[in-house]
Amino acid sequence: MHELKTIYPYVIKSLEAISVPNWDTKSITDASGLLRYLQSPQFVASFVISEHMLSYTKQLSKKL
Repeated sequence: MHELKTIYPYVIKSLEAISVPNWDTKSITDASGLLRYLQSPQFVASFVISEHMLSYTKQLSKKL
């Protein structure tokens, strides 16, 4: 989770760069769809909640 959080801004910038008319239609469509999904409130909320919940699991796993 930490890795995704670290690279998230770079993934967004990359998808934005691919979403311009300089690319082929399929790449633009795929990048635009993925960009909308990754920026959606549902994804962001799920990610934040998952990260928070897994932080407890990580600590518990280390103790076990």
